[in-house]
Amino acid sequence: GLESYFSKLVLSSAFGRSKPDPSIFLYAAQEAGFLPEECLYVGNSPLKDIFGASNAGFLGTVQIEYLEDIDDVKDPGVAPDYYIKSMEELPEIIQSYLNKNWILLNIIFILLDNN
Repeated sequence: GLESYFSKLVLSSAFGRSKPDPSIFLYAAQEAGFLPEECLYVGNSPLKDIFGASNAGFLGTVQIEYLEDIDDVKDPGVAPDYYIKSMEELPEIIQSYLNKNWILLNIIFILLDNN
């Protein structure tokens, strides 16, 4: 699975709180050794991912299209900075942040294990 691509994993069941609670986003950034304003968050849920990461003060958010219906509100009051249909679009977005002289840019994924 995805675990082999990441040095740190944050599971909601182990942390004790679930997305969109900002504390799980802040904890993930801290565990990775970065401030939230140094992190780009990628997720598929407008409420759980985009709203949560935005409220935690993340530098930016990217919403990836999800082919299945999301049991989620369509407009939580926060829009992603970018909306993509494929992860193949992500490198261009990362480069746009790097072009803005963001020295530290980290991509944070929080695995939600059905909690």
